[in-house]
Amino acid sequence: LSPHRRQVSFSRFTEPSSSSIPNTGSVARDHLANERTFLAWLRTGLSLIGFGVGLQEYLDHSVETKCDLPPADARDEYIRRVVPGAALVTSGGSMVCYAGLRYFRVKDHLEKDLFPPAKRGITVLTVGASAFALVALSMVVSPGSLQKKAIESAAPVVPENPTC
Repeated sequence: LSPHRRQVSFSRFTEPSSSSIPNTGSVARDHLANERTFLAWLRTGLSLIGFGVGLQEYLDHSVETKCDLPPADARDEYIRRVVPGAALVTSGGSMVCYAGLRYFRVKDHLEKDLFPPAKRGITVLTVGASAFALVALSMVVSPGSLQKKAIESAAPVVPENPTC
């Protein structure tokens, strides 16, 4: 993309919307449906971000920190702690970005009496959710899973030496 095109594309996010469009046929209904869809994507994305942060906090406080693990085991434990929360936060942030881009794309097309079906977005979301489900399934069924450790401990374990 040329710098001029990026500037034009970005300007629609920053300029106030002072233009009104005639409300003939289903124009208002279509634009309101687009706004509701945007808000649903936004709400879902923010929920994923919040759940990811909450999961990360839970995993940090529910699994004992082991300072005497060999480096490979310590790396695996770190990955098991960080990946689920980071994946949820990343997915949520991506959804929020997609929601904004999709909203403006549909709005522009509706003003031209067109409607763009969401082919790429749905495909990316389906593939991403399927990959996330497979990773989550592998973590749940693996012998040393965090969930098994969390169930076995009646109360959250606080590490004796939090600086290691």
